[in-house]
Amino acid sequence: MTIKPVFRLQLKTLPKHLRTNELRLVMIDSMRDYMKEVKRTAQRKLSGEVLNRRTGRLFRSIRTRVGARHASPLHGQGRLRIIGRLSSDVIYARIHEFGGRIRVTPKMRAKLHSIGIHLRSTTQFIKIPKRPYLRTSFEDTQAFGTRLIQQKISRYIQRQLS
Repeated sequence: MTIKPVFRLQLKTLPKHLRTNELRLVMIDSMRDYMKEVKRTAQRKLSGEVLNRRTGRLFRSIRTRVGARHASPLHGQGRLRIIGRLSSDVIYARIHEFGGRIRVTPKMRAKLHSIGIHLRSTTQFIKIPKRPYLRTSFEDTQAFGTRLIQQKISRYIQRQLS
């Protein structure tokens, strides 16, 4: 299951002579740098802050992706959206992020028994608590990301105006 919190950056109004493909690349590059920081934060959370790392599979499965979409033409209204995605395709990522109930199978009951967790014979479901690590990574790094992106875009605009 893939979990995709999204952070959107919109460039709403800039003079036409500043709305260039180069600016689009600066924005994408800024978002990539920000997403690297979000990924590091999520991996830190999986190293004991929220969950303890056992096999490292969930830790290694975290991926980032950055894309650009136009709500209208770049030289028209200037509504360019840069979208960053953080995801994990490990099957149990979703249950850790959002919590939930899982059905107890005979195989699961035997595994739990072998590690010293004994369930009643009448137990049919186990409640897994929320342990968010992806969504909170966005929240924890949002101020940093906003500053980083603003700085890079400001530098680009200052270079163009000078």
